[in-house]
This record gives sequence, C-alpha cells and structure tokens, in this order.
Amino acid sequence: MSGFHLFQALPDGSSDFDDKPATPANMEQDVQYKPLRLEDGLELVVSHNKKSMQYVATLILAVNRLKKPPTHCSIELCSDILDCLVEETIVKTIVNFDAKNAKYIRSDSETQFALNDISNKSIILDSGVMKLQAVTLQGGDGDCRVNFKLSKFYTFPAVSCETVLLSINKYNLSSSVNGGNAELTLEMCSEENLKNINNDMKLQRFLFYKRAEGTHTTFESVSCPGWFISTDEEEHLSVDMCRLDAQRNRNFIMT
Repeated sequence: MSGFHLFQALPDGSSDFDDKPATPANMEQDVQYKPLRLEDGLELVVSHNKKSMQYVATLILAVNRLKKPPTHCSIELCSDILDCLVEETIVKTIVNFDAKNAKYIRSDSETQFALNDISNKSIILDSGVMKLQAVTLQGGDGDCRVNFKLSKFYTFPAVSCETVLLSINKYNLSSSVNGGNAELTLEMCSEENLKNINNDMKLQRFLFYKRAEGTHTTFESVSCPGWFISTDEEEHLSVDMCRLDAQRNRNFIMT
C-alpha cells in the first residue's frame, strides 16, 4: 500500500484536507470549547478538535473503500480514538458572594411568629430602653412575648438560605458594627425604602440570613457576616449579636 493516501478512499478521489502535519500550534487553534450551563456554579465544557474529527471520517471511508468489514479490534480502536477526540469536563465554578453588589427585592410573603431560645426563654421587649430581652415566662405571662413579623426578600445572585426582614410593630431589627462588635437595635424605617435594597450597605443592616436545621433557626446579619442574633444563658439579659465562638445561644425556635 505504498503511496496510498487516506483521501483516495473518498468517492471522487479528492480531498478537502490539507497535508500539513498536526502540530501543537495548529491543533490548539482548531480546538473549540462549548460551555453548557447546568446550574448555578456548575458548567459542562465539551471540547473537540475539528481537524482530528475529519481525519477520523476519512479513516472510516478508507475502511469502506477497501471493502473490508471492520473487525472487533478496529471497532475498539475507532471507539478509543473518538473517546480521545471528545472530552467532557465538569467545571465547578466557585462564586464568592459579594453582598455589596447584591440586589434584594421584597416579596409579599409575611409570617407572624414568636421566638424562644433553646433554653426555652421567650423574647420580650423592654419598652423603656427599646431593647429585646430573653426571659423564662411563667404560665400566665405568655402575652408578654414579642410577636415578630418576618418578610422575605428575593436575593440576586441567589443564596442557599432565606434573606429576611424582622420587625416588631413599626420597628425593624437592624445590626451594625460599633467599636469592632456588631450590635442589635430596633429602628424605624420607611416601608418604601425597604421594598428594594440594591447596593446600599446602610439599608442592608435590616436584613438577615435565616437558616433552619430541624426545629432550630439562626439569623445571621447580612451587613455583618459571621454575626448572629443570640441570647445569653442568664435571665433578663439583652438579645444581641455574637460570633460563632461566643458562649451564647444562637439557635431559636419559631412558634
């Protein structure tokens, strides 16, 4: 078969392929990549080499031209070649969520509830200093508990938990840093201003990430990442913010 070229196997004996040897330079130019979005943070990238695929087509035509049916071995060889030419790669993209550039749009969903910490202390309001406190209530004192209203926000880009606004009557819970520590306060704010919160760190102080695990729920500050609404083990102490390593109760039960 001296002097035989694969393009001679084509019906008209012609070839649309050049005789340039495949080199790393021209092979890199011929490689194409097609990313497919599977879900947030996950892509499927399919790469293929056009010229190599043409050579495979020519090889198959050559086998047909020679009138020799492909053997089991040749079928396996072609399969191996095709496997080398088409490569599927799962690319995991890690998106670092940036609260500064996030958008928060308030939904119409609202929930009324009361809170107990895991020591069964109820949350009450000391109206004299406008601070929330955690107290163990006796049988007839249930009316002293604070009734919260929870409003949900749509977050863009999406996060794996709920973004919420917590309010008591006309006051909203907010968190901000003071002297290196985050503090929980009650503030009044226009409902109009809290409909959409876009790129405004000042208004993000009213937002919390709500995460539930079983019957326990935590509330993490959006404007102060790593700080959680918490209660002390002692009675009649203020509800405030704490970090994960603090000796305070961060888990609540919504009732």
